[in-house]
Amino acid sequence: MLHVLWQEISSGLHNSEQLMHVIIRLVAAALLGALVGIQRESTRKPAGLRTHMLVSLATAAFVISCSSVGMSSAASVWMTAAIGITVGLGSLGIAVMVTIPALIILALEGLERRVEDKQGSNDRGTTKQP
Repeated sequence: MLHVLWQEISSGLHNSEQLMHVIIRLVAAALLGALVGIQRESTRKPAGLRTHMLVSLATAAFVISCSSVGMSSAASVWMTAAIGITVGLGSLGIAVMVTIPALIILALEGLERRVEDKQGSNDRGTTKQP
C-alpha cells in the first residue's frame, strides 16, 4: 500500500537529481513572487505577499507538471485559464481580444512543423518533397 502511495507521490520524478531541480524551481518561484508581493504590499495594493507567492508558485508547478505533455499544451491550458478569469471578472471584450491571437498562435503549429521538417531534412543532406 505504501509503495503505491510513494509511486503516486513521486510520479514524474525519476531520480533524486530531478527532485532537487523541481524543489529549487518551486522555492525560487515562491521567493521571486514574494519580492513582487512585498513591493505591492508596500504600496498598499490588495494583492500582496501571499497572493503573489501563491500565483508564482502555482504557475511554476503548472509548467513543471505539464512539461511532460509539452509546453504548447501547458501554455494553451494556462491561456484558457487566463481567458476564463478575464470573463469571470466581467471583461468579456478583453477575453475575446486575447482568444483571437491565442487561436492564431496555436494555428502556427502546422507552419512550425513544416519548418522543423525542412530543417531536419537539410541536416540529413536531403530535401523533402512536398
